[in-house]
Amino acid sequence: MRLTIRQIETIPIRVPLPRVYRGSYYQMTHRSTIVTRIHMDEGIMGEVFTGDEDHINSRIERVIQDEIAPRLIGEDAFAVERCWELARPATFNILRDRRIALVACAAVDGALCNAIGKALGQPLWQVWGGYRNTIGVIWTGGYYTADVPIEVEMTAAREAGIAGMKFKVGGRSPEEDARQIKRWKAIRRHVAQVRQHCEPGDPMCRPRQRQALLHWAYDSRMI
Repeated sequence: MRLTIRQIETIPIRVPLPRVYRGSYYQMTHRSTIVTRIHMDEGIMGEVFTGDEDHINSRIERVIQDEIAPRLIGEDAFAVERCWELARPATFNILRDRRIALVACAAVDGALCNAIGKALGQPLWQVWGGYRNTIGVIWTGGYYTADVPIEVEMTAAREAGIAGMKFKVGGRSPEEDARQIKRWKAIRRHVAQVRQHCEPGDPMCRPRQRQALLHWAYDSRMI
């Protein structure tokens, strides 16, 4: 079986955000990515979206098109290590931001893997030897949106069963952050009491704990 690379297509996407998202040392006005599609002579197309850095997205695309694609045309996508070796010289420019070529290589690698999975008729987690088809994910929270209090955000995260959260602090005063963290730690005790002692649908069981849970629907600065 062979997958002959015929064309590498890139589609840059840049979407304005409804508001400015800020971290400690950055801010975002747009979310950006590159959709990379690798077309094979055999009719299969591998595709992936990669990257999240608005300010270098166009430079990543140029590396894919100008430096990596010409080296891979005509190669066999199943020869993954050879494709890696052919793409690697894009990382050799020590005067260029190393992220640019690394993300470019990752975009091509991801699209190649997608094509291989399609050719074999198998999801990639099986192709790579995995034993489960789900994986825990993490969220980023704590952006201090005006309409979503932190306690509501954390409750939604727990209900979604996320594996972890990168949580931002400092958008409010240290005193307010400390208050929110204290309330978050305390809420786990209230949830455990209700789950352990109450039957579903019994509103009179553990009323103090239930009231505490209801308070999480409000901004803590207002109670």
